[in-house]
Amino acid sequence: MTTTRQPLRIPRTAAALRLPLWQRGQTRMRERWGFDLNTPDARDRVQQLVAANPSDADMLLLRASVLATQGDNHGAELEVRRALEFQPNLARAHTTLATLLVQRGEQDEGLREARRAAELDANDPTVQYNLGLAEFAAGNRSAANQAFDAAWKQLPAIAQDATTNAVLTLAYMNREAWEATLRTRRATFWSRSRQQLWEKGATSGNTMHVRAVRLDCDRDAVLLLVDPAGPACHTGSMTCFFEEVPG
Repeated sequence: MTTTRQPLRIPRTAAALRLPLWQRGQTRMRERWGFDLNTPDARDRVQQLVAANPSDADMLLLRASVLATQGDNHGAELEVRRALEFQPNLARAHTTLATLLVQRGEQDEGLREARRAAELDANDPTVQYNLGLAEFAAGNRSAANQAFDAAWKQLPAIAQDATTNAVLTLAYMNREAWEATLRTRRATFWSRSRQQLWEKGATSGNTMHVRAVRLDCDRDAVLLLVDPAGPACHTGSMTCFFEEVPG
């Protein structure tokens, strides 16, 4: 049975996350299995993998992903439920099932699955993103934004001197920090200890003008090429990485 995929409504706050997470998944798929979800022979190739490992939950999830990408959401849901029979606490299975359920209008059941996935693996940005979609579909705007922010908080951001190539500091970005950095071209981060935004040098004057922003191959880390106006470290050092480990 082939069903027509109904696109989820993507809130504006989550739009910037969608492509990086999709590309991250595609990259990992290509590295592990050697093909993309939407290649013409993907269904045949995944069938061979499942035939060799019929009770492997990862293989069943792989087939579910291929089926969903090709528009067969019903078949995808069956494969995900089979995967959960073999591995009931697999967060990736619960989050995939949540998305499929929300897509066909089963918001309540989808939300339960999304919340279960987050209980199992709160640090997976895809799990948090899908939780945000499920909360948003259920009308829980505040909870949705919290989930989207949690997905963003998993993104480490490295600041590197654009002229000398010296690695200056490591911090973290959430959605607001990402948007502020792109808008102002001043390095802005999310403080995990203070739970608030902070613009580098806002009080000290040691700002960082951002020349370029790059994502790594998995789309889960950020590199800022910057022009520093002063020391990067609160100790007064030009770089936070000044302590050499002997050995």
